[in-house]
Amino acid sequence: MTVVEYLDVERKALGCLLLAPALIGREDIRPEWFTMPEHRRLVDGLLGLPEAPTMDPATLAEMLVLRGAAPPDRVLLAELSVCGAIPPAWRHYKALLIEAHATRTLREAMRRGIEALDGGDDVGEVGEQLAASLAQVASPVEYSASVGDEVDAVVAAYRRRWENPDQLDGLGTGFSKLDRRLGGLRSGQLVVVGARPGVGKSAFLLNVSRHVARAGEPVLFVSLEMSAEELTARLIADLSSVSLGSPHSAFREKALTEAAEVVRAMPLHMVTGVSRLGAVVAAIRRDVARYGAKLVCIDYCQLIEADGDTRAEAVGRITRALKLLAVELRLPVIAASQLNRDACGNRPALRHLRESGSIEQDCDIALLLHRPEEADYEEADFCEIELDLAKHRNGPTGVAKLTFNRPLCRFMEPQSSENP
Repeated sequence: MTVVEYLDVERKALGCLLLAPALIGREDIRPEWFTMPEHRRLVDGLLGLPEAPTMDPATLAEMLVLRGAAPPDRVLLAELSVCGAIPPAWRHYKALLIEAHATRTLREAMRRGIEALDGGDDVGEVGEQLAASLAQVASPVEYSASVGDEVDAVVAAYRRRWENPDQLDGLGTGFSKLDRRLGGLRSGQLVVVGARPGVGKSAFLLNVSRHVARAGEPVLFVSLEMSAEELTARLIADLSSVSLGSPHSAFREKALTEAAEVVRAMPLHMVTGVSRLGAVVAAIRRDVARYGAKLVCIDYCQLIEADGDTRAEAVGRITRALKLLAVELRLPVIAASQLNRDACGNRPALRHLRESGSIEQDCDIALLLHRPEEADYEEADFCEIELDLAKHRNGPTGVAKLTFNRPLCRFMEPQSSENP
């Protein structure tokens, strides 16, 4: 489409709005779709006008002035009213405007990216910015909303809880007592799972991922610590109840084969081999769009590389980026985090989240895994783990007990009256 042809589309789109003002209140119309400054100013003024069946240029000019808008070009208004616009063709004009705006946005993003690379900027960070521009063009996010628009959804959530207290508002974790406190994992939430090495934070994330994926919801698991083969081996061991070191038997062969087919069919997708923050974010954006993921799990925060004068500042950038990503993509993000050495021998607390207080600040939910110190822990196949819901921005906290089967990398809830 040439410049002349595009300007004709702009004029006809504006002509539709003048000839059928009811479109203004019903349709999503944005000034940035238009290239001419006078067109953008006119659209900005039209968006605040009351609905009317028709509007002649003289009346429109008076209404714009009365509401404090810049005086419109009356010659422009007269030309638009007779430019040959056909209101029923509005959707066609709108599609052309959006396509042209997307093209301009991508060209500008690529121009800035080339300049940044020529200037020596980090490749991963430039890639993240380009990926954000691509995602915004492919699926624009509406960043503003009226409180009134959300009332029905909130009231409906109350009623669902009253009518069925066991129904979750978000994704289940597979741990019933945790789900009752959380009401499920909701979009936009950043959930941090903290533990000392060897306590099972990777296994916990994989258990939650497996539960969500088996419920039919696509999951994206980002591992900076293990390969896709190692993660798959853990899943098969969990589902088959056959650990990698088990001796062969016909029963175990059958269980292994059945579990392998279950894992093969699961909508669980893995990302490995990335470490820079920009590359991690770009990979998540790409694969969430590709697979329609409803949950992202990241193992683990401190292995992500990010710029910062101190490690605490770098980790702060990481957790802030993950929180913003959860909001942008409208899904929950679960990120594992190490606890510092002060947690050894003590019950973990939020202050033990390693290297940055911003982890506690940015997360909506903080889960801390703790085991009693036992000399033979490394040799024990089963051990008791305390799951501490230490922070819950929108609800209660509390501690639940789990049993960790180390050979199968499986957490289980003990059936006990002492586990409220």
